[in-house]
Amino acid sequence: MKLRSPAIATRIAVAAVVAAAAALCYARVLDAPLVLDDLRNVSENPALRWQRIGPDELRRTALESPTWRPVAYASFGVQSLFGAGVHGLRLANVAIHAACGLLVSALALGSYRRASRRTGAAPGLGDPGTALALAGLAGLLFVVHPVQIQAVTYLVQRMTSLATLFYLAALWLWLRGGESATTAAKLRWRGAALMSGLVACGAKEIAVTLPFAIALYEAAFLGIPAWSWRRALALVGFALALVALVLLATDGLSDYAAQPFGLAERLWSAPRALAFYASLIALPLPSRLNLLHDLPTSTGWLDPPSTALAAIAWLAVVVVAWLARRRARFATFALAWLLIHLALESSFIPLALVFEHRLYLPMVGIAIALPPLALQALGDPRRTYALGLGVVVALAVATLARNETWRDPVALWSDSVAKSPASARAHDELGLALQHAGQPAAARAARP
Repeated sequence: MKLRSPAIATRIAVAAVVAAAAALCYARVLDAPLVLDDLRNVSENPALRWQRIGPDELRRTALESPTWRPVAYASFGVQSLFGAGVHGLRLANVAIHAACGLLVSALALGSYRRASRRTGAAPGLGDPGTALALAGLAGLLFVVHPVQIQAVTYLVQRMTSLATLFYLAALWLWLRGGESATTAAKLRWRGAALMSGLVACGAKEIAVTLPFAIALYEAAFLGIPAWSWRRALALVGFALALVALVLLATDGLSDYAAQPFGLAERLWSAPRALAFYASLIALPLPSRLNLLHDLPTSTGWLDPPSTALAAIAWLAVVVVAWLARRRARFATFALAWLLIHLALESSFIPLALVFEHRLYLPMVGIAIALPPLALQALGDPRRTYALGLGVVVALAVATLARNETWRDPVALWSDSVAKSPASARAHDELGLALQHAGQPAAARAARP
């Protein structure tokens, strides 16, 4: 007697492959040492030393931790209650990453099904077997891509991956609500989506972009106009409220005092930072990945000249994507998703110019879009599968190679110093790593 239909069994097999790929890529870093913000946020954070689960622990965790991200900190606190060491904490990070990959596959499958009914989709995308295989490929691309390492191996960046998990769940719940047969069911699903979105914001503030992601998805795959007057006014009002909240949270941008650049320099540098992020997605070689990227700031259109070139290139790409939005639906969706989810951390907020973990949520749209774009270009599912699996294997090898560097603090910081020789922080961390490794002479030489 068969307990499951072949379709359900196939879906389970696809999900198992995605989860196994995530586990394989990160199996060797479960005992990697803590670095940088792992220390003050996790191992040295007294608010996470829980003795039980209760309101006092939740209050201390929310109010006495270095930042206000109570959901992420609470996840560390619960694990500490059960005696989880570094191995257990990292195992949870990998599990969160695998779950995000499964949600990417689920969202991809839904988007392929919906896009097959509209113009600008690859022929054959409406076939259930093809759509499922491409959705599995999207999940694989997400979990094995090397730019995801910082959000998984760097323990404290559970804030990013956990926020993404609840963010994607909120998007799925919202879309599921839209397919409900009754108003009551629709309200239940969308109420659950709202709750998941709020939990995501409690893990990291990047989740406040969820309304824009919903509007983008509905415009791309459901035919709901993204810029009707009512929706445009609602999104603009939300964006202005968001800017006001950020200004309050950063005390009027006074946090720039801690940065080696000001607001104007950060805004001038944004097109180059976005171009660098795009290059990391397209060419994620281990030799290009770095814990502390040292991107020189821009001070004007021609200082350096690449500032103007990057701005013009982005403008051209946006214009072309808009004009081709019906013929190249997934390409436009991927670009818009990337820009929406990099806008918050790549604009006026006083943060370092570049960190790889900021690509974690943006990679969702890229991963969803690439398989159907490949199918559209190649015109044959089998060739698309072959190309996709080849890319997945290459990305997985690169991830495994880069994760090897994370297993040794001396190797990690030596790598960072070699790639960012002007970073005083990288030199300091290398000195500390050498000191802990019993090499005091080398430690003194490493710290300028």
